[in-house]
Amino acid sequence: MSLSNNDKRYLYFWLYFAIAKVAALVVLAIKFRLFSRNVSVPVKFTIIGIAVAVWLLFALYRNLIEWGKDMQEGFLKGVVAGIGELFLPISLWVSGLLAYLFIKDYMFFTTTVLVSAALGLFFRAKHLQYKRAVLKDRGYVNVFR
Repeated sequence: MSLSNNDKRYLYFWLYFAIAKVAALVVLAIKFRLFSRNVSVPVKFTIIGIAVAVWLLFALYRNLIEWGKDMQEGFLKGVVAGIGELFLPISLWVSGLLAYLFIKDYMFFTTTVLVSAALGLFFRAKHLQYKRAVLKDRGYVNVFR
C-alpha cells in the first residue's frame, strides 16, 4: 500500500506530535511516579501544571513569531517583537526554577525534553516537506518560502 503525499504529511505530523510533545511528558510522569498512589494529589497537580505551563509558553512563543510576521507596522508589532526577545530570559528563569525545585532530577528532566524535541524535529521536517508537496500539487506558488 502506497501512501499519498497528503497521508504522509499527516502521518509525520502525528509522529512529530507523539515524539516531541507526548513522549517526554509520559517519560517524566513515569519518572516522577505521577501514576503512583504514594504521590499526593497536590504534588501531581504541581508537576502537571509546570509541564503544561512550559508547553504552553513554547507554543505561545512560536505563535507570536508567526503573528508578528503578519501584523501591520506599528506599536503592537513592536510589542510582539519585544515579547519574543523576552522568551530566552523567561525560559532561563523557568529553567532555574525547575532546577531549584527538582535539583537531583533536573538533568534527567532537561535531557528527556531535549531528546524528545530533537527526535520530533525530524518528523516535523518530514511533515513540512510533504505539506509543501501537497500545496505545490494543488497549484499554490511560493510554498518553499
